Amino acid sequence: MRRVVGDRSVSDVLTVGKAEIEIQAKELMQEVLNKYDMGVKVISVKLQDVNPPQVVKASFNDVNAAKQEQEKAINEAEGAYNRIIPEARGKAQKKISQAEGYASAVINRAQGDVAKFKEILVEYQRAPKITRKRIYLETMESLYGKFGNIMIVDPKVKGLLPVFGKKIKEDNNE
Repeated sequence: MRRVVGDRSVSDVLTVGKAEIEIQAKELMQEVLNKYDMGVKVISVKLQDVNPPQVVKASFNDVNAAKQEQEKAINEAEGAYNRIIPEARGKAQKKISQAEGYASAVINRAQGDVAKFKEILVEYQRAPKITRKRIYLETMESLYGKFGNIMIVDPKVKGLLPVFGKKIKEDNNE
């Protein structure tokens, strides 16, 4: 029994290793009995109460407490892992989906711009001057549409100030 128990850790002997120890001890005892031709057959070996010796009992209890704390820490870490990792994967998948959507939108917009440019090119090839003038006017319209009131004063035009002066006087009378 000492040979079998001596090859194992204390926690093994006191906890999960009992069944293996019983089997190994039975086999080893039967070998010794057969070697001496004693005519005895060992039916079973049963470990009843397995307790550490009093000398090491306090240390053994400390070791068990430490192992329980270790198991608790491992379980908490696995719980945090199981909570955080799926959330991070979900966020990553969301970002990937958003990026793919943005990429598709940019590609579609670019393809639309290409199609519009091709249409303008066809019109330009038919009538370059008219198309150039139309593009200029459309650009100016979109630019001036962004501003509230714009007044363009040409210094060559005479008589513009009296119109403004009259407008100001009319505004003051109202």
